[in-house]
Amino acid sequence: GTQFCSAYEYSSNRDLTKARERFRDGQKRLLLVTERFMWYRRYLMKGADYVLFYGPPETPEIYEEILCGVRVPSQCNSMCLFTRQDGFALERIVGQERVRRMLASSPNQVFVFR
Repeated sequence: GTQFCSAYEYSSNRDLTKARERFRDGQKRLLLVTERFMWYRRYLMKGADYVLFYGPPETPEIYEEILCGVRVPSQCNSMCLFTRQDGFALERIVGQERVRRMLASSPNQVFVFR
């Protein structure tokens, strides 16, 4: 199994420090973070090569903050899973025109934005 560490809004400062150090130093390859943690704690999470959003963040600021901490921005990939019910959150991130195309597409479609 994959070894991971986590950060959520109720994590103690001690646990957060350990988790962030282990992830940044490569001791743990996976760091699970909740959106509520990013909203309330506002830590910069450094060291990611790949970011997976299980759903679009409610605000574009959270999206930007998460992607600011990647290891090498030009080589980082991110993916965001979404459903039709995520339309408003997606619109805040990609804009009205793009979200219209995304929601009208066939299932399992992949969108690439640079």
